[in-house]
Amino acid sequence: MPRAQLVAVAVLLVGGLFLTFIVALRVAEKRRPWVVHVDSNESERYAAGRFGSLEEALAACRRLVDEDLEAMLRANPGVSAERLFGLWTAYGDHPFVDGSGWNARDYTLERCQSLTNHPE
Repeated sequence: MPRAQLVAVAVLLVGGLFLTFIVALRVAEKRRPWVVHVDSNESERYAAGRFGSLEEALAACRRLVDEDLEAMLRANPGVSAERLFGLWTAYGDHPFVDGSGWNARDYTLERCQSLTNHPE
């Protein structure tokens, strides 16, 4: 077999495998229909992940909010719930899942209250 034909077969084979890989990725995306989007404090929106169930997606949203609040509490010990909520509103990432009805602001307000409730 001439060398040029061997190269063409190899390219076709590699291209065929690559095409198969792309198709497999798209099928996997359809199995994970819930996308967590984040409106960042830098005025940009990005996708933070795809999840197979709404519960998994909302758990990821809550985790993102909790991570922000914990970092803000470490940087501002003794802060009030109102101030913590203000910091998150101004500087935190705001996750959401289209069509879920879940509201990051409501969750964050509740978490601010519970995280800053210091027993006396």
